[in-house]
Amino acid sequence: MVDAAFAQRRKSLRAALAGWAGSATAAEAALVAAGIPPLARGESLDVAAFARVAAAARAATADR
Repeated sequence: MVDAAFAQRRKSLRAALAGWAGSATAAEAALVAAGIPPLARGESLDVAAFARVAAAARAATADR
């Protein structure tokens, strides 16, 4: 996920994580659940924030 967040310069996390999450909508849902604005950029997050996004995405996948 971290690689995806930084793979494309100047992209919002919603767009950058779309491939990793399966869609832009799924990426946005994980970001919102983690308390992170979808238009934030990867460089604005700390390690704990990335961990929250991963946990939120994992929880959403478990709910399906």
